[in-house]
Amino acid sequence: YSMRGAISEFEKAKINERMSGGRRQKARKGKVVSDYRVYGYNYDPETSSMVINEDEAAIVRLIFDLCTKPVVNWRGRQINVQGFNGIAKFLTEEGIPTKKGGKVWHRQVVRQILMNQTYIGEFYQNRWNCEGMLANKYRPPEERIPVRERPREEWIRVPCPAIIGKEQFEHAQKIIQESKRRWARKPKNRYLLSGILRCSDCGNTMVGIKKRN
Repeated sequence: YSMRGAISEFEKAKINERMSGGRRQKARKGKVVSDYRVYGYNYDPETSSMVINEDEAAIVRLIFDLCTKPVVNWRGRQINVQGFNGIAKFLTEEGIPTKKGGKVWHRQVVRQILMNQTYIGEFYQNRWNCEGMLANKYRPPEERIPVRERPREEWIRVPCPAIIGKEQFEHAQKIIQESKRRWARKPKNRYLLSGILRCSDCGNTMVGIKKRN
């Protein structure tokens, strides 16, 4: 049984290696290896490429406009919102569905869209290392394997149609960096690193919690 288990593990590792190598080789040829479900795009399995979903692309442009412009004309109304929460609340109130058809938008989804380089035609594959994560549902929380980002030189850039201009994208990144404190609501308690300290796993800002004991 020990020998069979060792051989099975060896075969499993070899199969994973062959599949990963095949996907990387396909990516280096400029092909998208699978449907990554990026908002604003549809996956074309025949050409292994991403094509623009015009309905979703219009919302992507709206999100960037809401972030970079003081006032946005939307369906005959002048809209002015601030921050990820403001944009997410506006999209939810307008009844705009998410990529999965959900009715509620979350600030983290808005943040990911605003920081995604895919929208300027720079889509990267082989960026994230998910090896060993499939068995996480069988592991206790403290033993689960997190997704890890590979070194920049291992990323594979694949061209895709752009939805946003590069100047507007860079403007959005500048606003996001400058607004860590500006858009933060005034808390009841002051914390020295408010809006600066971030989680190393998910990238979200850390929050302070006051306890009596």
